[in-house]
Amino acid sequence: MLLLAALAGVAFATPAQLEKRDCLTVFFPDTCAAGEIACNGAGSITLCCTGSC
Repeated sequence: MLLLAALAGVAFATPAQLEKRDCLTVFFPDTCAAGEIACNGAGSITLCCTGSC
């Protein structure tokens, strides 16, 4: 039943929900470039993505 629900969710996903993000791993002391969003960070590592997180 859970598998069926998961497949139904994928079937109704819109292209906007499946948008591919371009992400880079950046290490301290560097920061995200202009136009990138800091999506996740752990210690000295930050994930910088274009678009949305």
